[in-house]
Amino acid sequence: MLVAALLAACAKDPADLTPFPCAADQGCPTGTACLPGTGCTSPQADVVCSTDADCGNAGKCDTGRCSPPCSNGAGCASGRICSATTGAGVCLTSCTATAGCTAELSCEPLRLGGASACLPKGKGVGGACTGADGDACGPAGAGLACSGGTCQTACGGGAACPSGFVCSSATAGICLADCSGGQSCASGTACASLWYGSSKACITGGLGLDSACPTEGAACGPFGSNAICTAGVCVPKSDASGLCGSGRIGLVPGATGCLADCSTGSPCPSALTCNELWYSGKKGCTAKAPTACVQTQTPAGANNCLNRCGATYFTVPCGSGNCPEHSYCTPDNRCSCIAGYTGKTCTGTVCTGTCSYPNWACVPTVNGPSTLTCTDPPASAAGTCTCVDRRTITMPCAAAGYTCEYLCSNGCNPVTQDCRPASGDVCHFNGSGVPACLAPAGNLAVGQACTYTATADTCAQGADCDGSLSPAGQGFCRKLCAAASDCSGGACIAVSVQHTPLYGYCYAPADQCAPFSGCATGTSCDFAQTTTYGYVPVCHKYGTLVLGASCTKDFDCGANMECLTTANSAGATVCTMLCDASHACPGGLTCKAFGVQPYPAWGACQ
Repeated sequence: MLVAALLAACAKDPADLTPFPCAADQGCPTGTACLPGTGCTSPQADVVCSTDADCGNAGKCDTGRCSPPCSNGAGCASGRICSATTGAGVCLTSCTATAGCTAELSCEPLRLGGASACLPKGKGVGGACTGADGDACGPAGAGLACSGGTCQTACGGGAACPSGFVCSSATAGICLADCSGGQSCASGTACASLWYGSSKACITGGLGLDSACPTEGAACGPFGSNAICTAGVCVPKSDASGLCGSGRIGLVPGATGCLADCSTGSPCPSALTCNELWYSGKKGCTAKAPTACVQTQTPAGANNCLNRCGATYFTVPCGSGNCPEHSYCTPDNRCSCIAGYTGKTCTGTVCTGTCSYPNWACVPTVNGPSTLTCTDPPASAAGTCTCVDRRTITMPCAAAGYTCEYLCSNGCNPVTQDCRPASGDVCHFNGSGVPACLAPAGNLAVGQACTYTATADTCAQGADCDGSLSPAGQGFCRKLCAAASDCSGGACIAVSVQHTPLYGYCYAPADQCAPFSGCATGTSCDFAQTTTYGYVPVCHKYGTLVLGASCTKDFDCGANMECLTTANSAGATVCTMLCDASHACPGGLTCKAFGVQPYPAWGACQ
């Protein structure tokens, strides 16, 4: 009989023997579940679970605990609260910050500014989450979404934020503390602009609209911002067709981040700078200067730029002959290598005296790479550059410093008109004197009166609006050029001597002059630099600044004056009187000749 009784006891179901201690991992025999603080027991509310099957009739497995079901904020026993105000949820134990929860559960906020419930630590609002931004987190139906690894209250799509909070998105985002009225933010957050309207919110790290961001091309900002880190700035994405909202401009043509547009002089947000975007004359507010070169390609067996020696490479006009590539013609018609290049004979010996045509060349002082990148000087290799504006530039064996980044950022070629055909743009000079691919604003022929701004020019492709000759500032279309050979007579006058390579306008012989004569009323004669580093006297309008006044360009000064740094100007550029043998200097100053052909005696009073 005793044996039969023992056998009968051993045959009992584990549930008949509860409670007994849970295992170290909170595991229990099949048919039971761990209720922390009690032990292994039959499935009931708040026992530990992995799936709904662990809960039996006790409800659903939610946030690792079995909880009775509820809906629309109702259907829970006394002392419990429904996790969902709308739709299906689970009944959780209500609590306060100091009381109400059993062992291993924590009183966590269930809703912003609302009730709290007993949950595993960190499972409520503000707790950690491992899902992607926008993934549901927290208790069932609580309306929480993961954002940046933190569980937050979702909003949008009909769900509003409680008082004192604002939605991160105009469509679907998360609720953030509202600081639009100057309210203070919690530690770890900072007040920043949102991506819609004029609202501001307390955002983790302050990573809001137009704030600096660390990872180029990565998503940034809280869930719902639909923002991307572009040129070091967290900005909205363009739509699928590449269009940006009002006041915004893309970093590159096509789908991209939309920067604040400063093309027409609009101020940039704090800590951002207005920078060229390298296409269509556009400018955007960025945290760092954007790059203009996308990629480079060096042909197999890269061209050796170090051995280009001989008559074939004497391509720079000078006097009655030519100078070798990578050189320029001095005012006294001599050949001089440009910066970064040294004169060497064809056998590689440095020219210590006068090199003899055609047995010498200007070769790179420092050998460059055999395979180019955007920022390599092509001293020993040639290739092609692909630019942000989709142009492809052929990289010749050019001067040290002519990197692909440099060529892409210094605009298009106004002579070859290499703007990409699909864009419809034409190559004009922008307001900074840099050739840029701009939208056509007119089709006026060379010689016709025209108008121009920093981002538009009414002349036809291949011409540009030049207002330097007219006293009233009226522009006239001139042919664009790189050398006098592009002009069919006359001279190619450089538009900006700071830009390299030099491009300019064709000036007919009729626009050239002799010192102190030959110019229309309101204009005076002055030397202008050609694109081959020579000088030609041409008429140009003059300004109102008087002798000795501080200036930035010749056009600022009155008639028969240049803007120069002289021996007695203490390093400043001032309006300086021109002189020659027939035009003496005022105030006891001395005429110091420029020594420039065709008027070597013409000079400045110093």
